[in-house]
Amino acid sequence: MKRNILIPFVALFLLNVAVVKAQTFEFGLFAGTSTYIGDYNPYDEPSSLITEPGISGGAFVRFNYTDHVALRLNALYGQISGSAENTTYFIPPTQQNFSTGVTELSLVGEINFLPYVAGDPESKFSPFIFGGSGAVLFEDVYTQEYKISRLGLILGLGFKYHISNKINGSVEWGMRATTTDELDGIYHTATNPGVGNPKVNDWYSFAGLTFTIRIRDRCSVFCPY
Repeated sequence: MKRNILIPFVALFLLNVAVVKAQTFEFGLFAGTSTYIGDYNPYDEPSSLITEPGISGGAFVRFNYTDHVALRLNALYGQISGSAENTTYFIPPTQQNFSTGVTELSLVGEINFLPYVAGDPESKFSPFIFGGSGAVLFEDVYTQEYKISRLGLILGLGFKYHISNKINGSVEWGMRATTTDELDGIYHTATNPGVGNPKVNDWYSFAGLTFTIRIRDRCSVFCPY
């Protein structure tokens, strides 16, 4: 009878050990490209995802809760641009092109398809998907004012790989759906309804490489690495 009473406690202890073993923190850097989808670069054009790429970069902190689940806080910056020659929409003659920067603060969750623990040499690699939300700060090229827009959705995929005991890397790509149609400075008014497409908000994407270093490990008692 006493043995049966101990079973749930032993099970909880083993579960806690398994979870704690995977709890690691990483600091990472991101570098890659950024693209924009909007009035200058419509989503229905086949080349919209690769048209006029800019430079992007940033930093993030990742908390690996288990070997399949992680949470990441991003601070990213990217350059986006567009030209009227890439769209069939009417663009005013004074706004034939644009270029601006976007600064993103976001929180995303990651799901690893394979068991993956940062720093564990047995976790060689894993494809993963991520999703989340956040906010983006951008300079309105028409009013020359800074504005903030909520990100309606972030969706992406990637591939993680083990480099060394402390260093991990990944390649990833993610789309960002904003809640504004003003990233490019194109405004739709009652007197000018033919400008652009007022029914679709602007998007942008980041694609690139990340490198992380394990900065804190809550599994030092249990992890051999």
